[in-house]
Amino acid sequence: MKKLFAVLAALLLVLTAAGCSQNATETFTFENMTITVPKSYKMKEADYEGFDYTLEGEKLVIFFGRIPVADIEAYGLDEEAVANMAYQGMDVKEKDGMTYGTYTYENGTDKFFYTYGLFKDDTYYWDVNLACDQADQEKLADPMITILQSVDLK
Repeated sequence: MKKLFAVLAALLLVLTAAGCSQNATETFTFENMTITVPKSYKMKEADYEGFDYTLEGEKLVIFFGRIPVADIEAYGLDEEAVANMAYQGMDVKEKDGMTYGTYTYENGTDKFFYTYGLFKDDTYYWDVNLACDQADQEKLADPMITILQSVDLK
């Protein structure tokens, strides 16, 4: 009986540890902006025009771009005008006080689903684009929003 109890206790411990590791997250910092993603993501410098950084996961890529607030203000644009331009052509939604947009993009052979957020601090407007294969849209739509909600500006 003790042996059975020990085996069951060990199994419970392994299952609990496995469940916790699946929910492990990591927070990345880009200057004064942080974002929390699943632990498996890797940061890379972006080689895409208009983006400064990427975080790459197994099925999801996050693109980060930034524009100095001073550059935007030099054109006489306010925050509302910037948001209207940024979300143009997207399906704009709100969840828990956060505005975000979704859209699809096709590059000839591949179709992608994007969830987009615009964030502003004293220094930058941050563009955060989360992209996945359109076939994974249904499965990844909610996790994409959760990642956007983790953005924090210091």
